[in-house]
Amino acid sequence: RPASYEEWVNARTRAAFFLHKNGLAPLWVSEFGTANKAGNDWWEYMLLYLGEHDISWCYWAMDPISVPSVGSTGEQSSSFEVDTYGVFDPFRRDYSAVVGWKLQDLVGIQAPVGGQSKEVYPPADCQF
Repeated sequence: RPASYEEWVNARTRAAFFLHKNGLAPLWVSEFGTANKAGNDWWEYMLLYLGEHDISWCYWAMDPISVPSVGSTGEQSSSFEVDTYGVFDPFRRDYSAVVGWKLQDLVGIQAPVGGQSKEVYPPADCQF
């Protein structure tokens, strides 16, 4: 566990972020997530870095119901387990219930396209 944000950045820069920092290649981060916000330095550091450096990203975990289980030897089984890393609330088991803090955190690091408003208001009526 990194002791500070700077230590976290240095470790990630050595691993892959040097590509973006040195202009060697575009960087796109995918398949990251968490099930918990409280005391989660990794989540806070990741969001801070992506936002500060305008890194492209995709939050992969979307299924509100389950993900395929993986056996001890790495093979995918026919059983499923609850996906707590997703944007949707797995306990409500539908696509209308999001995990509010996760969605707010992710929206907070999205950069607006030039010339667009930096403030987005929720729609009056949201139907699924």
